[in-house]
Amino acid sequence: MIGVTSGASAASRRFRADYRIALRECGARTVLLTPEDGETAARCQGIVFTGGYDIHPSLYPRRAADRELTDEEIIQRYKLEGDDPRDAFELPLAREAIAQGIPALGICRGFQVFNVAAGGGMIPDIPSCLGDSVRHRAPKGERIRHAIEAARGSLLASVLGSQEPEVNTYHHQGVTDAEIASGMKATARAGDGLIEAIELDGHPFLVGVQWHPERRKDPDVKERFRGLFEAFVDAARERSG
Repeated sequence: MIGVTSGASAASRRFRADYRIALRECGARTVLLTPEDGETAARCQGIVFTGGYDIHPSLYPRRAADRELTDEEIIQRYKLEGDDPRDAFELPLAREAIAQGIPALGICRGFQVFNVAAGGGMIPDIPSCLGDSVRHRAPKGERIRHAIEAARGSLLASVLGSQEPEVNTYHHQGVTDAEIASGMKATARAGDGLIEAIELDGHPFLVGVQWHPERRKDPDVKERFRGLFEAFVDAARERSG
């Protein structure tokens, strides 16, 4: 049984369909985990932390350039859109997954939840802070790709094999070496140095990726990373005994 995190709104639940389909294709059963029903997570052998809105800036360390700004000033400057109930639900859940060795896969916001839960920081807006040598977020309705380089010896590299990986990209926040949490290791990067995947040392399976390997609208990416879902489901199955 795999839990799939979601906001409480009908739209948020609807957008989780692709995650659930990708998991079912690998033989898993799925259940939605929402802020209103956190106890359901106890029945799950693995958890997918899904995409969504920005994490509130009060919940992670400030970059030096933003140290004098209030939370509201950061929100306004970087045009952040938050979801406080999801933050309050998902960050403790991620910390439990880390502490208890629960298999967990983080996608986009889920990647960021892992890093913040482990004590790391965030770049609040990539173009404002790093420029746009690599485009990480397309205008609405447009689809873009960029290459990544997977680290040798990583779980991600074992999933990809000899493929030259190219990913879809829909995020405006991210993590560099300056923000990565202690214990996390970067296992893929984009051409501008932005970290695209993380894994937690010593954990049975905790992997975060910034792209969306579940999206049916991007079938090339979905097929390329099917092995990531298979490896995650295998880890959850092993935990279930």
